[in-house]
Amino acid sequence: MPKEGEIVSTVSVPRSGGGWTEKGSASSFRILSGSKRTTITAAGEFDCVDHAEMRALSCVTATELVTVKLDQNAFPCEKCHAALLKLSATSTITIDVTANKGEYNRCHKISGLTVEEVPVTIVYQAGHATYNGTRDDYRYRA
Repeated sequence: MPKEGEIVSTVSVPRSGGGWTEKGSASSFRILSGSKRTTITAAGEFDCVDHAEMRALSCVTATELVTVKLDQNAFPCEKCHAALLKLSATSTITIDVTANKGEYNRCHKISGLTVEEVPVTIVYQAGHATYNGTRDDYRYRA
């Protein structure tokens, strides 16, 4: 059971018939369900291995990581945002942000505007992030 105010991220993979299958959930303290299957190297590069979304992503296989969805109660922090941009070179990662527990929203810009409202869907794909359909002005370059 997560602690009050704790950031929690749940990872799911697509089902062949549509919808999503949950593979695990995590907080910044531990994996809450599922087990570690993949090392997320981008998390190590950006010093965010122990963050909820990176722990959750470790619960899927490398093959499953190609298309995943995270449901979490916080925006990704700056470190996770950079790691997710890098991961998106080979993956599509959709994050449904349902709350602003970490108050990291000010790290995310859409054409110079701060994203403040939830819920919001962030899609990381091809080195870019798109927020509710609006593309960011930053592209990760390897």
